[in-house]
Amino acid sequence: MKLLYSVIFATSFAALVPHASCAQGTPQRLTLASALDLASRQNLDLAAARAQRAVALAGVRVAGERPNPTASFGTLRDTPHESLFFDQPVEIGPKRKDRIELARQEGTLTETDISALERQVRHSVRDAYFALAHARATTAQRSDALKLAERLTKSLRRASMRATSRSWK
Repeated sequence: MKLLYSVIFATSFAALVPHASCAQGTPQRLTLASALDLASRQNLDLAAARAQRAVALAGVRVAGERPNPTASFGTLRDTPHESLFFDQPVEIGPKRKDRIELARQEGTLTETDISALERQVRHSVRDAYFALAHARATTAQRSDALKLAERLTKSLRRASMRATSRSWK
């Protein structure tokens, strides 16, 4: 629901924002293609999902790293006074390969999430665009009906005035 409100806000805001052509006096109408393009570029949920792509790629690189060795040095008052300790973890089996494969699968899931969100945004924009078009058409139709009713009212008033003027004569 939050996504739908943000899409409707973005398309409504884009329709109201003055463009360079509006400054010249010719208003630019919002087309479906421009609304889809605007939503694709400026939707914050999509931007966040696309940023996850970089995180997934970094996860693949991190999964490919080998364990780092550690070294520690200590001194005591007792005998032996100094100690030096080295530690090098050794991976047994295909742990590294499995980590890399898991990270790649997570990257694939991220791409799937991005494409699903893009489809959802496009669907929401289409719904909002055509709801707006329907509302405009309904408003125009009702405006035409109002104008017709006003013309009929004027005609009836004229006819009744003629009839009353004839009855007085």
